[in-house]
Amino acid sequence: MRKVCELGHFILPKSGADKKGFLSAVYKKGTQAKKHRLDVAQFGRSMVEMLGVLAIIGVLSVGGIAGYSKAMFKHKLNKQTEQIGLILDYMIINQESLKTADFYVLNTLKKLNIISEDMVKENDNMYAYDIFNTRIKLENHHLPSQPAGGLAIGLQIDTSGHSMDICRNLLTMAQQRAEDISRVYVQRTETDASNTSMSTYYGNKITSQNKYLRNLSITQIDNACQVCEDTTECFVFVLIGYTDVK
Repeated sequence: MRKVCELGHFILPKSGADKKGFLSAVYKKGTQAKKHRLDVAQFGRSMVEMLGVLAIIGVLSVGGIAGYSKAMFKHKLNKQTEQIGLILDYMIINQESLKTADFYVLNTLKKLNIISEDMVKENDNMYAYDIFNTRIKLENHHLPSQPAGGLAIGLQIDTSGHSMDICRNLLTMAQQRAEDISRVYVQRTETDASNTSMSTYYGNKITSQNKYLRNLSITQIDNACQVCEDTTECFVFVLIGYTDVK
């Protein structure tokens, strides 16, 4: 009777040739099984690594979007400073010649390209708008009935977003020109003059007041701009050339 021995569930032949061929087949099958296990392990590791890479990309994407948004907002603040600053500077330098301008000074500044086309809306001849959609009203108050009058710049802040930052920027621009500004109001509504919702600051030429623009700290600017939070509107008014307050 032919003698055999078992190897797992395989029966190992006794003869040399059969035994050699059989062992070769078993080795080949074992190698294939080992390779399969390695492939599975490698696939598992690759999946983990891929998920890790995706997680890192996700974090970087969130950080990148946040960084981009912050940079874009900073760019807009700089653009607003350029737009409003140009208007303020022109009206300060040319306040004498503007005394004879129309009541609404907008058209005069449009003709001179002080107010660019992208700041004007179609069929709106009273207001200009900055990059944040701040509504800008420019008025000439040099009238026979107002001999002490001057030029007024009304800035209605769009409170749909970043209103505090926009208010800070506008008040900082006024502070930088304190030498040439009569006074500045920050208030919740256009006509509200109550003490609880209006802050008044004076330029350097006003000598009898202690609320000087030049002395405003960052904290005081923040406090003044609080009226722009949780509200549908808020205003910054800048008066130039007024002589009714000494």
